[in-house]
Amino acid sequence: MAYLYAIRKAVSVGAVSGGALLDVETMRAGNLELVFACHDHMSGFGPGVDVGADAVRRHDAVIAGLMASGPVLPFRFGVTVADAAAVAATVRRGAAAVTDNLDRVAGCAEVALVVAAGGPPAPDDHDGAGDTTRGREKQGGGRAYLERLCRRDAARTAHLDGLAAATADLRARLDGLSRASRRLPAGGDGLSGQGGRLRLSYLVPRESIAAFARTVAAATKGDAGPHTADGRADMAGCVSARAPLVCAFGPWPPYSFVADDLLEEGGSFGGGVSCEGGGYDIRDV
Repeated sequence: MAYLYAIRKAVSVGAVSGGALLDVETMRAGNLELVFACHDHMSGFGPGVDVGADAVRRHDAVIAGLMASGPVLPFRFGVTVADAAAVAATVRRGAAAVTDNLDRVAGCAEVALVVAAGGPPAPDDHDGAGDTTRGREKQGGGRAYLERLCRRDAARTAHLDGLAAATADLRARLDGLSRASRRLPAGGDGLSGQGGRLRLSYLVPRESIAAFARTVAAATKGDAGPHTADGRADMAGCVSARAPLVCAFGPWPPYSFVADDLLEEGGSFGGGVSCEGGGYDIRDV
């Protein structure tokens, strides 16, 4: 069983050694390399498996060590395969697409932006009966339940669109400091009640990261000084209770800027790769 870390351009012999990279192996795929490790205890990784913080930190440390020698396309935490050679062969077949993706992220890191509504959480649209059959009957039957779901989804969409509009100027300035950006699936209700959070990721050249943090801090009147939490840098503060709450986190390896279909069945690599462990987004572990 092989635990996958990253794909990168091939480097000189001995470049992967020491520290967090002590047990890491590489396999050539033309002018590229697959970086992985073979450990029996890693075979249990996959969705729904409770993983420890030490395993997450190790994954992060390996990716950081690899990035010290050049750009990488990191795999999500917990991705395992039965045959590393088959993955390397797939990488070789798709070398042009992989190389283009590596060139795109070279010299950059990912910075996440989270926007939530200020003030108290929005009221929920149910009476506490829950989503069970009995609860739906209590609230007026199946049709009424579906209508409530539609209203809730429409309200959530309007809420997220409102957050996007409220931060349009800030996001335009951040786009100017970034090589690329993408909107991620909305976050949960922890910061903003029923409506959810607006989540974006930016691919930021390393020389622009400080300016990125200052731009967010100035827009939110937050603290421009980064501080660490769980090994990450929290790059900005937040605004008043009524204005949107805006926070930037990072820098991270460019997880969100690896092309979605690089190793997917029918994607740009052709044959695809069957993963034993589907992996986790390390930012959410």
